[in-house]
Amino acid sequence: MRDAGAPVARLERDEEAWTPAGHGASAADGGPGAQAAARSKRLALEAASVHQARLFVAATLMDWGLWHLAERALACTSELATNAVAHRAAQGPDVFELVVALVGDTVVVEVRDGSGQLPRPRRRPSALEESGRGLQIVEALCDQLRWRRTPSGKAVWFTLAIGAGGAGGALPLTA
Repeated sequence: MRDAGAPVARLERDEEAWTPAGHGASAADGGPGAQAAARSKRLALEAASVHQARLFVAATLMDWGLWHLAERALACTSELATNAVAHRAAQGPDVFELVVALVGDTVVVEVRDGSGQLPRPRRRPSALEESGRGLQIVEALCDQLRWRRTPSGKAVWFTLAIGAGGAGGALPLTA
């Protein structure tokens, strides 16, 4: 988790994908690409899909024995999926793709959509503004928040380190 006093809106652009080959060392030298697993799901660009995205991420983390990351992962997933729905492309596909990957000691959650509108985090929304804080929240909860253009739109993803609940630890989930 990021320090509360750290500057906000440090969303980074990354021309490289997070694939094992592009994410660090290769499997041959035991780097982050040494173990990779991924699951993906296509979801309709509608509000109900945000809940479906959270369920998919939760089930994947549980299957991988990484439930300690769920609270932060689900909050960040909600924001990225909500943004995909809210900023859908007028002439793009009616779906977005959610990818959850395990690359070495890192979980990556990516949302790909057909909108060419890139994230524009605000520095500090006023107290009266009803929106504009979502990416700041994601940045505070995850280890890294990045984006890139794709041939069909854009991809936005976050990473969470697996060890000891990630960068800042996780709070226990309550029922």
